[in-house]
Amino acid sequence: MKQPILTISILVSGKYNNVKKCLDSIQPILNQVPSELILTDTGCDTEVRNLIERYSDNIIDFNWIQDFSAARNAGLMRAKGLWFMYLDDDEWFDDTTDIIRFLLSDEQKYYDVALYYQRNYSDEKMTQYMDYAVDRIIRHTGNLHFENKIHEEYKGITVRKSKQLNAFVHHMGYVFKNDEEKKKKYKRNGELLEQECLEKPDNMRLWHQYAVNFWCIEDWDRSVQICKKVIKKENNSPYWDML
Repeated sequence: MKQPILTISILVSGKYNNVKKCLDSIQPILNQVPSELILTDTGCDTEVRNLIERYSDNIIDFNWIQDFSAARNAGLMRAKGLWFMYLDDDEWFDDTTDIIRFLLSDEQKYYDVALYYQRNYSDEKMTQYMDYAVDRIIRHTGNLHFENKIHEEYKGITVRKSKQLNAFVHHMGYVFKNDEEKKKKYKRNGELLEQECLEKPDNMRLWHQYAVNFWCIEDWDRSVQICKKVIKKENNSPYWDML
């Protein structure tokens, strides 16, 4: 079999409707670009598992160990595409035309990373949101891998040139039914970030995320405490400036 242009890899554990919306939205890519779809089951219920088996027979059973990078790397290890694109199961595209155009063009040969926008909603009616450019389509090198238990980042590639694409995903990962659900997620994130910061004390990106985590649940004192602690030792990272 000829090497596919693209591997799409998705971590799956969430709600049936969100997962279906996600998988349906990438069908134009899979139909038009020589691709493979890898689904990593990190804790699906029976209904969701039955659903994803209709979309792919390339499914990884992953025992969740509180480590997003480990789950991403499980999919990456099996990937055969020239490019590696990763999504979460609560994201979906409206229009993938520019992604398809880019991957089928000669233009893609000259880039290491392609970005699209992630539209992060803060309400169920999807009226409040912020857009972020995310580098989720990466040239698959032999050394490519993910690091950090949470808010994972890819390593093992020198990004010489990036391409911004005209596409975006809707993302509902930070829409909560109530304060209890919100605090539960940020508590989990905070515990993982604390572990990472202790293991990697010079990583300003992680410390920044750790401080923001408490800011988002209005624990102002804890957030400021983290910032004051970290900025005592000067660092040339832009995240140090943000802290």
